[in-house]
Amino acid sequence: MTVAPLRQDRTYHPPADHCPLDPTRPGRPETEIPEPDYHIVVFENRYPSYTGDQGRCEVVCYTPDHDSSLGAQSIDHIQDLIEVWRDRTRELSRLPNVRYVYIFENRGEAIGVTLSHPHGQIYAYPFVPPVLERELAAEARHHRKTGRCLYCDVIAGESSGERTVVREDRWLAFVPPFARWPYEVHLAPLQHRGGLLDLDESEDASLARALKVLLQKYDRLFQVPLPYVMAMHQKPPGRAGAHHHFHIEFYPPNRSRDKLKSARRLSWTSRAPKVLASARPRRPGGFAAEAGVKGPGAASSRINRCAPSCATLSLAPAADAAHLRRTSGP
Repeated sequence: MTVAPLRQDRTYHPPADHCPLDPTRPGRPETEIPEPDYHIVVFENRYPSYTGDQGRCEVVCYTPDHDSSLGAQSIDHIQDLIEVWRDRTRELSRLPNVRYVYIFENRGEAIGVTLSHPHGQIYAYPFVPPVLERELAAEARHHRKTGRCLYCDVIAGESSGERTVVREDRWLAFVPPFARWPYEVHLAPLQHRGGLLDLDESEDASLARALKVLLQKYDRLFQVPLPYVMAMHQKPPGRAGAHHHFHIEFYPPNRSRDKLKSARRLSWTSRAPKVLASARPRRPGGFAAEAGVKGPGAASSRINRCAPSCATLSLAPAADAAHLRRTSGP
């Protein structure tokens, strides 16, 4: 567990006209983005869990529109965002103490989000997180035993389309047979790729289309903006993870429009790379720690520069996929 007491002071549900992720508007307080408009912006988190030699924590603002969402962006805009994600993965991977770059988005108050402006985060860890270590170990064992990629075999098992939610020419979104959340979806390239750095232009375009359609289907599922965790599982920098298959996991907590699936003994982070606590345990009387999932030099991108997972197995994942497929849209 990483303890980051500084995060206790982070901004908590500010009024819309005081959102620190909006552009700086005339007559309003200056925000984290000292410009009147932007396309996509990346900057270092003011309340980081890792900094300096430990790693980095960055915020990625998808759009200046406070009331928008990732799924509402155009295909071209999402392709630009993919390029930004790749740029930051490349740069952060070069830092001497960074052993893993984790890109993620937490969406919705049900997930614990304190800023509603459309944004994601990037965490550069000084270690390989436990979930990824287990994935890498399982993939290595499977490759030694079969000579094949474990996740390639998972994708091959989806050939019937029974659990398919979105199929693009180069990407597949499906409800995995081992899903732990009612509407969990995995999005993966059909060809073996280790991470964002391995994608070509056509795979970028296909990913952008699949991501947009999937997120729109999520919002049409119950006719409300669906909360979710989006977690990118890339291979670590360097030679490690040669058999890892890049994929993106989505964990919405809803089991119906107005009911959430309780994690019970599972934390949100049981399916994501890291557990963070904003405060040390209080003594006596147990502890009050807030846990959450969080993904060289100043953060930058060529788009803009700004300084400063149903607890237990799903009973019917194929039915979940069919429900998502029936939602209106592509």
